[in-house]
Amino acid sequence: MVEVVPIHVIGIATSFVLLYQSFRLARAGKENVLEFLLWTSFGVGLLFYTLARVFTNLDIVSHIDAFFLSLGFGTGERGLLVLAIISLYLLVLYTYTLTKTNHEQLTDVQQELALLRYEIEELSDDLPDADRRDDGRATDGLGERTDGGQGTLVHSPEGDDPAPDPEGSERPIDVSGGNSDGDDRDE
Repeated sequence: MVEVVPIHVIGIATSFVLLYQSFRLARAGKENVLEFLLWTSFGVGLLFYTLARVFTNLDIVSHIDAFFLSLGFGTGERGLLVLAIISLYLLVLYTYTLTKTNHEQLTDVQQELALLRYEIEELSDDLPDADRRDDGRATDGLGERTDGGQGTLVHSPEGDDPAPDPEGSERPIDVSGGNSDGDDRDE
């Protein structure tokens, strides 16, 4: 006999969503083997138990009850509830461990970044004064910023403030007022 109630439809739909998402994430490489096995087992377990409740003539539920009774649980529902709670505790522990590991890795990356910034600052202090801008930041000798700024900033020969390149191209802008035909001779 088949007995379908709305909770069975929800259980079947949820199990298919769990299985689909697990396979999709594993195929994309965003899920490791442990996560894949965990979510797939949740999906298969939910599908199996829901189908066992739908097809009452197969009497699968009595076999599930007998299995959980042999493990020391009173009924199958109580056993599933205890297993679900244990699984959730393990999932929280796994998430905590993963978060802790990511936090430690992020801290290491931040420390390395701070050391690199310090080394860059130390190296830029060794540059001659001609390779420095008015605000103390280093340039590459042509007046272009070496600190990753937007666009190219160029010093004029008279020492005026740098002029930003509106296109953000890498060629220096001639702000000295020289000839536009490329001839840099004084006339």
